[in-house]
Amino acid sequence: MRHPLVLLFFFSINVLIAKSQNILTLDNAIKIGLDKNLGILEFKKSVDIAQSINTVGYAGGLPSVIGSASQQGGLLYSNQKFKTSTTDALTNVLSPISTTTVGVNVGWVLYNGSKIVATKKRLNELQKISETQLVSTLQNTIATIMTQYYNIVQQESYLKIIEINAAVNQTKLDIINNKHVVGLANDPDLFQSEIDLNTTQQQIISQQLVVKQALADLLNTLHANPDSAVTIVDTIIVDSSILLDSVLNKIPANPDILVANRLVTVQQQNIRVAKSQRLPSVVANGGVGFYNLLNPAVLLSVNRNYGPTLGLSLNVPIYQGGSIKAQEKYFQLNAEQAKLRGDSILANYITNAVKVYDAYQSSLQQIAKQQATFALAEKLVKLVLDKYALSEATILDVKTAQQSLVDAGTNLINYLFLSKSSEIELKRIEQNLQ
Repeated sequence: MRHPLVLLFFFSINVLIAKSQNILTLDNAIKIGLDKNLGILEFKKSVDIAQSINTVGYAGGLPSVIGSASQQGGLLYSNQKFKTSTTDALTNVLSPISTTTVGVNVGWVLYNGSKIVATKKRLNELQKISETQLVSTLQNTIATIMTQYYNIVQQESYLKIIEINAAVNQTKLDIINNKHVVGLANDPDLFQSEIDLNTTQQQIISQQLVVKQALADLLNTLHANPDSAVTIVDTIIVDSSILLDSVLNKIPANPDILVANRLVTVQQQNIRVAKSQRLPSVVANGGVGFYNLLNPAVLLSVNRNYGPTLGLSLNVPIYQGGSIKAQEKYFQLNAEQAKLRGDSILANYITNAVKVYDAYQSSLQQIAKQQATFALAEKLVKLVLDKYALSEATILDVKTAQQSLVDAGTNLINYLFLSKSSEIELKRIEQNLQ
């Protein structure tokens, strides 16, 4: 008697490939996710914003140029008296006047206690933080997509195990029906076999729902229509070459660690900016101006001035009510807090890497043994079915063999998924997901 167990489990993927028209591969899923993920798009905007303000001018290091012009008119009562003559004197003479002013003024900070330098360094760090957070978001998104993708593969594998069990139940029922016809099987065995078959068919329907919901979660991550008619056809292949030392050595370069360290630098630059307010500032001023006053009622009817100006201004802070000291203390505490947070993140990453690697190694060691167990379970089911057909085994023997097959298959799938999940997390820590 032939049993479809091995063929069903190992070649059902090819059947799905032949029937499916819209197969979603892992590479395509990652590409779609990176193109459409809103978190990535948001961080790209953050990078653009940080780049747009990371300039010497925004930090206050370039001169400011201001142009101004005004034209004013009015009526003016003029009173004029001269020591040498009384004939030209004026008393409350009403006349129109016109004033024209045009000028260009330039101001350039020559020194302000390194405030400009510290501000520019802070802007550099903020831009690097945005860029690093973008890299982290990219890797986290890839990890999420891969985990959800292989979760679907895992759920589909569970479905195949249930289908195998259903095929065994169908074969068992066929054998009992044949026996029942010739009076070699009792009704309880027949009824129990029908119940077992119905149960596994219901389990298939339930597991199909689980697969569909897992696929909807992935499509949501990809910002695709959850009702999209796509199919995932894949197997779980684990990279067994990852070394713990390599992972631990790359943790300091992890984006989350780099961001934590750069936040410390940002606070240090804030301290420099605060301290700069204690120091004097020197500003160079210059410009070109034109002034013209017209008053026909007076002897000096036209007063016109124009030409360049140049000068320096010095501002020396004397007392500011302790506000600068408070700012320094505030930013110093922020820097210390950021340093502690960075140390905590680093320690958590190291601990997590060791734990994940232990799980990775343990599951890898279990896979080979579990594959052998599953192969033996398949042989056992085939052997017991053959013996049951010859009345050399009982229905309880068949059920026990079935349960062994289901347990072996489920454990194998669990070990494969655990290994793959651990691999994904270790590569995320290494920033090696592609």
